[in-house]
Amino acid sequence: MHTHAVYLKPKGSLASEICSNTLFGAVCWAIQVLGLEDLSKMLPAFNEHPRFVFSSAFPYLCRDDKEKVRFFPKPLIPDLSSEQVNRLAEEEAAKGKRLSLKPAKLKVLEKAKRVKKADFVSEALFREMVLGQTNTEELCRRLVKTTGLRDRDVEQVGRALITTAERRRIEPQRRLDPFASEADVQRNQIDRVAGATVEGLLFHERQTFLRRNAGLWFILRAEELDFLRPAFRYLEDTGIGGRRTTGKGHFGITLDEGTLELPDAGAEADSFVVLSRYLPREGDWELGAEPLSYNLINWRGKHESKFPTPERPPIYKELVRVFAEGSFFPLKDRLEVYGQVVPVGRVGERTVWHNGMAIPVFAKMGGGG
Repeated sequence: MHTHAVYLKPKGSLASEICSNTLFGAVCWAIQVLGLEDLSKMLPAFNEHPRFVFSSAFPYLCRDDKEKVRFFPKPLIPDLSSEQVNRLAEEEAAKGKRLSLKPAKLKVLEKAKRVKKADFVSEALFREMVLGQTNTEELCRRLVKTTGLRDRDVEQVGRALITTAERRRIEPQRRLDPFASEADVQRNQIDRVAGATVEGLLFHERQTFLRRNAGLWFILRAEELDFLRPAFRYLEDTGIGGRRTTGKGHFGITLDEGTLELPDAGAEADSFVVLSRYLPREGDWELGAEPLSYNLINWRGKHESKFPTPERPPIYKELVRVFAEGSFFPLKDRLEVYGQVVPVGRVGERTVWHNGMAIPVFAKMGGGG
């Protein structure tokens, strides 16, 4: 399978996150509507013969739509230990700023909190982390309050961390603003009897707005692109995610057909970091082995309501529990794809599937926090 980057340039706001199973479902519906493949045959055989796999969508920042800095999910590395806090506090107190040990320790803990709350890291930091070159202690040591002076300094951009060198590629002089903001937007509900908005039918909806020079991108691993190109063109017209009929989740989609090289710890790899919502299958990794760090997500998606069916389907699919992006697991066998697709309901004669396949990055995560 070949690995490619796909870029999503927003045309409006977003009403939902764009995760790997959302992308998988959107592409499958596009394939079904366009008649590109027979999904009733393809999906049941997907565990043995996966045709395409997606990561979740992550942010990127660009300059003049040319220079891009991509972000990855932050691997779920351990927090600072008490020994590391004390060591960093002693370093802070020794910098000649007349800090006693207690205020220095508070400063270290504030940095550790900023690192912990970051959901994304820039491509350079992600590479360092999966190669075992950077941990939480090193990130706190390099983290600056606003803008850095050295290329290796780490700056905060909203919910993400970026190196000073990468920030200068986008904005040479000043600190970057967060790449996204959220707002409650007032909406009107139409009374079906009156045919208009009446008293009491106003409501607010949470929406996400990406800044002008920001977008989303995801990783595609596929055997071939012939039937994915028209699927992406279809999704440019219909949108991805929630509230598509009201203009949310509409993007210009650019498929980079050049091969994307993901970082790889090679012979030193002891784990794999997942870039997708991951539903493991038996034998993916050894239970009880290390290193292991994860977040669990309870996911209960809605059935697609855009297309009519002979019977009214239930609103929600069956509940599945998946591992979040950035989780990592002990390495047993090197595979191109981990995880599985599972049935989560039926609509008429059609089986509804959930995609829990994940794109891995082979990493050295056993070196401690």
